[in-house]
Amino acid sequence: MNIEFDSHDPQFPCDSARALEIEGKFYPDGRASDPGELGWMQGLPPPVDKLVTFESDCFLDFPQIRWSLTHMRELAPTANVRRGEGPRILPGTPSGADAAAIDALTFTDIKDQRRYPPLG
Repeated sequence: MNIEFDSHDPQFPCDSARALEIEGKFYPDGRASDPGELGWMQGLPPPVDKLVTFESDCFLDFPQIRWSLTHMRELAPTANVRRGEGPRILPGTPSGADAAAIDALTFTDIKDQRRYPPLG
């Protein structure tokens, strides 16, 4: 159940201040897609159209995924995994040259603007 803005949907009025346009489609912004505001998994039992379940695969759909990521342990079995004792040095630790190459990376965003990663 991916949610996309629809100018006729009263739950998501097509308001540019509350929408992000991606490839010609409008999606609710952070506030408009807030899980609490949308009522995901509220009530006992939650209404069928507000259920987020692992079995139905809707937990990966937007905006349900916002609820899912903070409640993953309620959707699927998980376990704590301890790192063990002492410091760990990972194989292939980046060298100074690797770090410089990463700092030099740039990318072009969806508005075709060149971006640079923040330094520091």
